[in-house]
Amino acid sequence: MKSENIDLIRELWYRKEFLNDSSCSISLKQWLIDGDYYINSEGNMFSLYVMDKENMVSVMSYDAFKFLLHAAQTFNEAESEGAYRAASSWKVIKLYYAAYFSAHATLRLFGKSFNYLEPGHVNFLGERARTEAGFNPRLKSGNYLASFDFERGDLSFEHFNDSHKDLWRNYSDLLAEMASNSLSLRAPDRRRQELSGYFSSMLSALRHGGSCPLGNWLSVFRNEVNYKSMHGVWYPFPKHAPTINHLMSSAKRWRVAEVDCGDPLLSASEVERFFLTCFQVFDLAISISLDLSKMLDKKDRRIFDFKRMLNESAVA
Repeated sequence: MKSENIDLIRELWYRKEFLNDSSCSISLKQWLIDGDYYINSEGNMFSLYVMDKENMVSVMSYDAFKFLLHAAQTFNEAESEGAYRAASSWKVIKLYYAAYFSAHATLRLFGKSFNYLEPGHVNFLGERARTEAGFNPRLKSGNYLASFDFERGDLSFEHFNDSHKDLWRNYSDLLAEMASNSLSLRAPDRRRQELSGYFSSMLSALRHGGSCPLGNWLSVFRNEVNYKSMHGVWYPFPKHAPTINHLMSSAKRWRVAEVDCGDPLLSASEVERFFLTCFQVFDLAISISLDLSKMLDKKDRRIFDFKRMLNESAVA
């Protein structure tokens, strides 16, 4: 992502609390069991009142960097040479998961955590609600978006059915918010319009021209490759199939967030459009995380392994 845009979008996600607790080592799921909070008994959505708001920011960033590690490792493995020059099936699937993990990370950096809560989690929360707040929330295991309102201290939970489709639904909602909020940033109008257009373009690519209104086109494409052997990424490859080296060469400087691969919507190739869309999702997460890394102590456990991964993969 362009450096001037990285600086500009900092206003959309950054909170000084990201810098406060470098010792955080628990995920949100573990925090639900051990964290300090009250059950809210008001409102239509199940929510918690977080006693230590700064700690919740640290929990979100801890989980974000965990997913960033997954994303960086997966993209690095997709870069490595394989048996075929063409963009083969497993390269495509690796690219998908690099984007999938990146979407998870980006949501958390904006205070939104998409998780699967198992029976033990929801039973624990339900029991606390009954004994402490006197109501039965009737929670069920499944996928939840946990959204943190820092000003109010509320962590609210919304249930979803699908771990992939609904992740992309919530990620797309975030992009729509970013496109809208970019127009209110403190910058010249031209830059605000350009940045808003960038996020709107990402959203359009994820919706694939309206055929996937929830923004889950990457998941649809991955399923078509994996389960229907579509898109010419299985042997024998089409004569004019794009090569993986061609696609990856345009993104070779991803470790320093100095890449602009172009607009996926302008590509005539479905495989190339898929790659470019995956990379935009991946690049946004890497760009924000590197920006945050510059502001953190080098010994911070949230970024030590992330930076080591980048350095080691660059010379592999």
